[in-house]
Amino acid sequence: RTIINAINSSRYITDDPSRATWKLVPMFYACMVDCGPYNPKRGYIYARNIMDYIKSLPYWEEKQGRDHIFIWSQDKGGARIAEYDKPFFMELRKGIFIQTLHSFMPGRPEAFIPSWGKFFF
Repeated sequence: RTIINAINSSRYITDDPSRATWKLVPMFYACMVDCGPYNPKRGYIYARNIMDYIKSLPYWEEKQGRDHIFIWSQDKGGARIAEYDKPFFMELRKGIFIQTLHSFMPGRPEAFIPSWGKFFF
C-alpha cells in the first residue's frame, strides 16, 4: 500500500496516458497463481487478459511496448509465461520487467542482486 500511495502522491504521475513517459503495469501474477490451489495457468490467463486490455489502447503500439514497465509480484514473473505461450512472452518482453527477489530472465541482465540473503543465512 505504501508504494501505491507514494506513486499516487508523486508530482510525476499523470492521469493522461498520452502525456506519460512511462506506463506502469502492476502484474499481481503471484496472487493469481498462489491464492487458492497453486495454479500457474491461472496466472498466464490473468497476464493475457491484462495484455489484451493494454493492446486495446493506443499506447502499446506507439513505442512497441518499450515504455511499459511491468512489475511482477513473483520471482520468476514473466518468465513463467513462456512455459505456456512463447510468442506471448516475446511480446511482453518488449516492455521493461521489474521482478521481486532473485529472478532469471533469459537474455536480460539482472537489475540488482538481492540483499535479503545476508539476513537469512
